[in-house]
Amino acid sequence: MNCYTLLQLNQFIRRFVSLNAPEGIWITAEIGQINQSKGHHYLELIQKAEESDQLLARSQAALWAKSYEQIQAKKKTAIKELLKEGLEVKLKVKIDFHETFGLKLFIEDIDENYTYGKMAIKKTEILNRLKKEKLLDLNKTTHLDPPIKKIAVISSSTAAGYEDFINHLENNVYAYQFKVLLFSTAVQGLGIEQGFLDAFEDISIYDDFDCVAIIRGGGSKIDLAGFDNYEVCKAAAKCKFPVLVGIGHEIDETLLDLVAHSSLKTPTALADCIINLNLAFESQVQNLGLDIQASAKHLIANNRLALNTLLLNIIGDANNYLRSQKDGLDLLLSKIEYMSKQAFMNETKSLKHIEETIKILDIENTLKRGFSITRLNEKAIESAKNLKEGNVLTTTFWDGEIESIVRK
Repeated sequence: MNCYTLLQLNQFIRRFVSLNAPEGIWITAEIGQINQSKGHHYLELIQKAEESDQLLARSQAALWAKSYEQIQAKKKTAIKELLKEGLEVKLKVKIDFHETFGLKLFIEDIDENYTYGKMAIKKTEILNRLKKEKLLDLNKTTHLDPPIKKIAVISSSTAAGYEDFINHLENNVYAYQFKVLLFSTAVQGLGIEQGFLDAFEDISIYDDFDCVAIIRGGGSKIDLAGFDNYEVCKAAAKCKFPVLVGIGHEIDETLLDLVAHSSLKTPTALADCIINLNLAFESQVQNLGLDIQASAKHLIANNRLALNTLLLNIIGDANNYLRSQKDGLDLLLSKIEYMSKQAFMNETKSLKHIEETIKILDIENTLKRGFSITRLNEKAIESAKNLKEGNVLTTTFWDGEIESIVRK
């Protein structure tokens, strides 16, 4: 059995690669990670299973600064937009195998049409799914009722578009006041999906937002690709508040624009939309006030004479009623005086009778009639059973007291 050293094996692999792949070949892969140093780009290329995120293959690739410049010179679009994590790309690579450093792919060209084509196909598939699940117009059924006072904003706290949006709201010429609560998240890159799902979940806890504003300060077609994400669009469609989008695009329309309640081209345009809604509401209120004022004046003018006539009739009727009731009141007063005198006399007699009864029941008068009170220790004796031999008793008569001792 032949036995080779590791160096011999790697030299054999290198010669095999050099003989069988002398020229560059085109491959498709997803960019898993990318780093940049001194103009050079270092990529981790991966391939996942279609039905899951299972990793099927991984290789390292490098795009040297000189090759970058040569490729860019041939392209109409900036290739830096294609060199982003999560994008599927078509690359022309030169296969190199080094005995020490192993397998490496050197990028010689990039097919931008492949990436944009893949994005367009995926966008169409997601659009059809949104239509099939009746999510495309769901958020449009929510009510955007001015005045708009409390706004939930999904954006990056460092995004220029967010700053423009806030400044435009705060410095509006009508001095409208807004309460804005930021739910900060990434607005591009791999983290956009989970960030937006978390933001919408946090917003769902509240009940008093007037709307949700999604803000981003523009970007390329690839930068805005996150807004074509199915889960992001689904969360926006199912939001219980109206979702307003202002992500800074002038030409391309994202799927998030389609599912939102309203879509504006820029963050400042979105701020203007909110301000104008409040302005229209204020104008309606002012016009309604003027209409009410005019109607009130007209009503008062038309009914002033009728009110005066009614007042005179009421005064006349009241005087007639008072005159007609005066005799009855005088008679009633006479009856009240007579009945009061009779009642007074009857009560006087009753009081005299009560007074006489009180005099009869007075203790002094009772004693004069031959009664007496016998006490033991200043307490009246109610029964002989309460006495003992030797007790000293005090007996009270109407004209004096005596003491006695119990013998038996």
